[in-house]
Amino acid sequence: MTEGQTSAFIDHAVRQSGKSNDDIAHAMGFSRPNLVTMLRVGATRLPLDRIPDFAAATGADAYELLTLALAEYGGPGPQGLESLERKPIESNVNIRAPIEVCDRFKALCMQERRTQGQMLELLLTVWGAGQDVDETR
Repeated sequence: MTEGQTSAFIDHAVRQSGKSNDDIAHAMGFSRPNLVTMLRVGATRLPLDRIPDFAAATGADAYELLTLALAEYGGPGPQGLESLERKPIESNVNIRAPIEVCDRFKALCMQERRTQGQMLELLLTVWGAGQDVDETR
């Protein structure tokens, strides 16, 4: 058994995800959901190369899980990972709208020379501040 912080983190991430062991196992490419159970109780270790898959399947922080797993494997702790760059978690947004609206949004992004993410962030900032869009130009 490898009960410890890593298995506790994994168990918490699975519970927080609201997904079944079967769903997570399938998303990670495992054929049997009992492997997820074994990870949760610490009966087996999560292979380091599967951490991104687990994080994607559960929404867990891959960096934090890697830090815990490396510490239990006897590798460098957080201080040894300081040189790694943490990138913000990104997501895709699937917008259900008429094609004309999507095309107008894309054209506006090109016109303003902003990415769609930057334009969405601007829209949310303006909306939250109650400003008129023209005031932000």
